[in-house]
Amino acid sequence: MTASRRALPLVGLLLAAGCAPRLVWYGKSPDRRHAVEVVERGTSRQLVRADGKDGAEYAGIGVDGLAWSPDGAHLAYPAQRGGGWIVVRDGREGPAFAGIGALLWSPTGERLAYAASRAGSWLVAQDGREGPPFEALMARSLVYSRDGRRFAYVGRRGERSFAVIDGVVGPAYDGLGGLRFSADGRRVVYMARRGAAAYAVLDGVESPAYEAVAEIAPSPAGARTALAVKRAGRWYAVVDGVENDEGFDRLSPFLFSASGARLAYAARRGREELVVTDGVRGPSWDAVMPGSLVFDATGRRFAYAARRGADWHVVLEGREGPPYDEVGPPVFAETGAAFGHVASRGSSSFAVVDGAAGPSYAWIGQIVFRPDGREHAYAARRGDRTLLVRGGAESAFDLVMEGTLVYSRDGRHLACLAGDAREGKLHVAIDGRLARPFDHEELTAALGRIPLAERLLVRRDDDTLRRWIAAELEATLAGSPLAGSTLAGSTLAGSPSGP
Repeated sequence: MTASRRALPLVGLLLAAGCAPRLVWYGKSPDRRHAVEVVERGTSRQLVRADGKDGAEYAGIGVDGLAWSPDGAHLAYPAQRGGGWIVVRDGREGPAFAGIGALLWSPTGERLAYAASRAGSWLVAQDGREGPPFEALMARSLVYSRDGRRFAYVGRRGERSFAVIDGVVGPAYDGLGGLRFSADGRRVVYMARRGAAAYAVLDGVESPAYEAVAEIAPSPAGARTALAVKRAGRWYAVVDGVENDEGFDRLSPFLFSASGARLAYAARRGREELVVTDGVRGPSWDAVMPGSLVFDATGRRFAYAARRGADWHVVLEGREGPPYDEVGPPVFAETGAAFGHVASRGSSSFAVVDGAAGPSYAWIGQIVFRPDGREHAYAARRGDRTLLVRGGAESAFDLVMEGTLVYSRDGRHLACLAGDAREGKLHVAIDGRLARPFDHEELTAALGRIPLAERLLVRRDDDTLRRWIAAELEATLAGSPLAGSTLAGSTLAGSPSGP
């Protein structure tokens, strides 16, 4: 890794004439409460400035590796010193290496792991301990369990790949991928290949050999597992070790309910598609909408969207809804019974919530429910106006970015990313008002650090924006007069401001 010396557009501005410091990169912590800058002094010195406090100077800072812990409490980054590279964690320097690769904080922010090279070999350093050497480490294979207690990655020696799980090197394979922990951290799975045979490896135990293994899905809780495997040219679902009795041309990703008690997936055979729920085949469709399968938080209700002929339907617990020209993916509220989706007939689009259709617009974005389900919101267009619709009340903006609507944790406030055409700027809008400027250059810088193949995925970018807007909202509520009665009193007419 080398230091970044190229200023981003509009960011690399000289702060003063001559040899004054130059801003190379800047950003914020995930909770949006801390600011960080990479500053260059002269031609050979760089430092990290966090919340206005300067760190030590180095020959270079590895901007691409700069990493905040998820809670924003800790900061780590690679720095070049004396011809080598070190990782600086909360201002403390680690050991020297020839090079530093990816940095990864545990979800709890207590542990830090990173790839490092020494004497032609690569290893993973974690909390002061060094793992075994490899010729290479698989890109982006470092992974923690959600509780941060378990850790794994993939190393290569020659043409052989090895999973290293909790410090133990596993058996050699010709290829290895999909390394992950179950949501509760109890199980670890990966897909492997030895010669022409493919295997699913669950907690170190190999499955029978298959032509291919496309997916291993451990349940979020408990010990259930679903595999998508290929045998004799057909795809089979193997659930809890039992193979379904007929093959398909294609299987969708598996979906477990939060408790792991229920399982659903879509399958295609010839021109027919269907949804299998808890082992029971549903009706035949011409198409099942990819990514539309969803359980509610309790796991008791299940829904998906599918097409028969020219008509799209939303199916809720086996009951087909009315036909539409188009529908959006169904959505459940986090709690309560609220359920909805977007639909359209002809040139009219509308939100359908608990079976009732709302007002018509030229376009409607995805529905977002308040955490308790007692209110919903969405972006919409009517004529040349872009609207934020919340609880039936409309608020007009020049632009509302789809994928950025988010309620506060207490459900009292709603934020989104909105544009002001006169200023040509983006703002975080809270409860129908432009509340604080949003730095699009920081977003450009952040997305620039994402590998190109991942950057092209719209879903990844939308998730990034939504997380940022949620953090901006909570930071505003915690540290601004807007958190008090002023904001509560400015909510849109007709939309409840209380629980």
